[in-house]
Order: sequence, then structure tokens, then C-alpha cells
Amino acid sequence: MNIHGQWQIDLVGDVLVRTFGGSFNQQGTEALFAELQAKAPKDRPWAGLAHGAMWEMSTQDSLQSYSSMSDWVFANGCVCVAFILPSKLHLDIMRRQGGLAENPRYQSCTSLEQACAWLSQRGFAITPEQYPHQVFLNKLEQRQHQCA
Repeated sequence: MNIHGQWQIDLVGDVLVRTFGGSFNQQGTEALFAELQAKAPKDRPWAGLAHGAMWEMSTQDSLQSYSSMSDWVFANGCVCVAFILPSKLHLDIMRRQGGLAENPRYQSCTSLEQACAWLSQRGFAITPEQYPHQVFLNKLEQRQHQCA
């Protein structure tokens, strides 16, 4: 089966920035997770910035595998994660289907500025100007508008 979903992952200081969009299947989620594991710092605490404003949705099995990804990041040095999701509906789905119960280590944000401020307040300095995936995010937005 083909991988569904698109993403980029890069480390900015001690913040692992993950930008994702489109619709994900299990293979896409597994491939994203493998890259996240390879790029996560192994020698120091780190934080995550998960920019999913262009995320459309995921299959049920893909969503359910998210809790094991969450378990892995916190067992491997991640202190906190700021999520940017397209809507409250997406957040509710992630909470119900992806195992993201209310947790002080997660913050749902409505903008990149809000996510960066929240991470910086927790000692993981990052600014919107340091966000490395703007070109990729713009392509995801253009693709989404063409399909609408």
C-alpha cells in the first residue's frame, strides 16, 4: 500500500519541528514516526512543535498508533509538545482516537506564534522566524485550496 500523508521534520535548537498535512494512513504515520525517532535528540531534553494546520485526517488505525508515538517521545527525552491543529474537531479526534487525554505536557495552539511562545516559556526557545517549513506549509496550503 502507498504512503498517504506529507511531512517534514527538522531540529531547531532543542525543538523538533514536525509539519504535516493531507490525509494519513497507517503507512504514512509509521514512516513519519520512524523519521521522528531518527531525528530526535538522544543526549538532551527536547520539545516538539507539531504544526498540523493542513492536516486533513487519519485512518482509525493510524490515529490509534499515535499513543505509542506519544509514549515513545516522552520516554526518550521530550519534555512537552505544542500542537497546531486546524480546528477544535481535529483536537477532539486526537484526544478521543489518538489517546491525547488532557495532559500538561501537551498544548493545543491556534497559531505558530502561540506555539513558539508556549515552548519558549518552558525553556525551549524558538521564534516564528526560525520555523523551518514555511515553503512546505505554503505548498500544502496551495494544494488544499486547489482541491477545495
